[in-house]
Amino acid sequence: MIPTYLSPLANHLWQSTLFAAVAGLLTLAFRKHRAGVRYSLWFAASVKRLIPFSLLVAHGSQFEWRTAPAISPRGSHSPSNRSPSPSRRPLPERCPCLRPHPAG
Repeated sequence: MIPTYLSPLANHLWQSTLFAAVAGLLTLAFRKHRAGVRYSLWFAASVKRLIPFSLLVAHGSQFEWRTAPAISPRGSHSPSNRSPSPSRRPLPERCPCLRPHPAG
């Protein structure tokens, strides 16, 4: 039985070993492809060996999920209460690249 304080290390080792084995099989499958493809596979396996997945999970858990604001149906706001949308504002004169091209 593995002690609890060594459990993250054991998980990292078996995950990295499995990842390296899959990278090796993919390298054999991509034998006829460019060397850059095989290099990328081995590079990904090396990065996986250096960075434990549990570290990435712990880092990612510090961020919150954000939900998109609910979109109200059209006509629910009176026109006087609406602020002008960015598409209705005039474009600045200094940015000719943002103005539409004249037809013709």
